[in-house]
Amino acid sequence: MTQEEDNTEDIAHLAENAEQLLAKVALLTGDTGDSLVGIAKYGRRNRRMIWAVAISIALDLFLTLLVSGVLIITRDNSQRVEQVTSRLDYAQTTQRQKALCPLYEIFISSDTPAARDAAPDKPRYDHSFMVIREGYNALKCSEFKGSSPQLGP
Repeated sequence: MTQEEDNTEDIAHLAENAEQLLAKVALLTGDTGDSLVGIAKYGRRNRRMIWAVAISIALDLFLTLLVSGVLIITRDNSQRVEQVTSRLDYAQTTQRQKALCPLYEIFISSDTPAARDAAPDKPRYDHSFMVIREGYNALKCSEFKGSSPQLGP
């Protein structure tokens, strides 16, 4: 074999290796291109997910603040209603103790057998004193006195 034939053979061998190398590079390049496209798609999806999470966190924070504000306002209103209820209860208790219960006691103590005999309409008289006793009991006047006054016959 001559030098030229060796060179030709080497060149043919090199050309064959070059073709194989190019084929493998093309394969790698094709896979890399697909990978880059996939990475770009995943990157876009990740950015959308990040925006969705950021918006949901902002919405959650807004709603938390809104509900907190409503709860604070509700608590304040409840406290005011409780204060008004306490004052009203105190006023009613005072009115019962100092005005209504003593009047009921006077009315009940006026129910005597002599007063009943002097009444022109005895059933109406009995009904009136029954209503007075019911009012006395409804107001729980005995709580203020310690015991109930004589309720008559």
